[in-house]
Amino acid sequence: MRELEEERVPKPLVVIFSMVCDDGIEEIERPIIEGAGADVRVAESMEELEHLAPEMDAAIVANAILGRDFLSRAVRCKVVVRHGMGVDNLDVKAAAELGIMICNVPDFNLEEVSDHALAYALSLARYMPHYNWTIKREKKWHHMSYPVPQRIGRMRLGIVGFGKIGRLLARKAAPLFGEVAAYDPFMNRSAAADQGVRVYDELDDLLRESDIVSLHVPLCDETYHLIDDRRIRLMKPTAHLINTARGPLVDMEALTAALGEGVIAGAGFDVIEGEFSPDLNHPMFAEKRLSFTPHTAWYSSDSLEKLRTIAAEEVRDVIMGRIPVGRVNGVPIRTVGD
Repeated sequence: MRELEEERVPKPLVVIFSMVCDDGIEEIERPIIEGAGADVRVAESMEELEHLAPEMDAAIVANAILGRDFLSRAVRCKVVVRHGMGVDNLDVKAAAELGIMICNVPDFNLEEVSDHALAYALSLARYMPHYNWTIKREKKWHHMSYPVPQRIGRMRLGIVGFGKIGRLLARKAAPLFGEVAAYDPFMNRSAAADQGVRVYDELDDLLRESDIVSLHVPLCDETYHLIDDRRIRLMKPTAHLINTARGPLVDMEALTAALGEGVIAGAGFDVIEGEFSPDLNHPMFAEKRLSFTPHTAWYSSDSLEKLRTIAAEEVRDVIMGRIPVGRVNGVPIRTVGD
């Protein structure tokens, strides 16, 4: 009789709602999660995820915005894993109060993002997006359609945020640029010195003196619109701005206006504020000095496989009572059934 009762105990339910799993979960997620004795389901919409919230023991999500209301209805949920590094779409504070662990997937895309930022820096320095626009849109085939570019070996690349991606970008850029500089109030100065990176104590000074500025800081209250109208207007008229971090770091209204006025030479953005449902008719998309990629800096076959594997392993570890490596809100392990 006891054996029959134990057989009736439902397995933990893991729900996945993520566009990075559009090709299915059979090869990566299912073997890992089911190997821990759990069932796994894919939610096809936010409505389906909300419907499954009271039943799920764990979730893996990408861009879904999970606030206090959603999390409070996920009464069985032990962990939510974000398919990515940033967790600004999740109410981390509410999750902690409700006893739900929040995890991210760190370090899965360091090479890709630093490569993307470097590619932007080189292409902007050589005016490639500008010339491409001029040829295709304005039907001009002339090397003087933009000001004479500066030699890259004489340019200063300024990096805002000297964490893992910032340091990797500095190492890759050092042989190409005349100088690499960085600003980060929490930076490891010895690591910067070892790389020959010039350290700025003030962000405003780095913006004034750099030819290209690349952003690599997390989004929080202190960094929201870190680059606003005032700071954009500190930059050189020949300078370029790159953002492969988080969209709301930059006031896009101010940037669009400044580019239209020729305050700076151009910008390359992989992320924008409100990118989950962007208004592609916004004037910024008609600004020839502003180049976009659709949040693909993280994206490669290697990073995608690593992201999906680690996220599934994080859920597996929580189900099995282990501490996951990507825990961000300090909630202790709760075993399934608690």
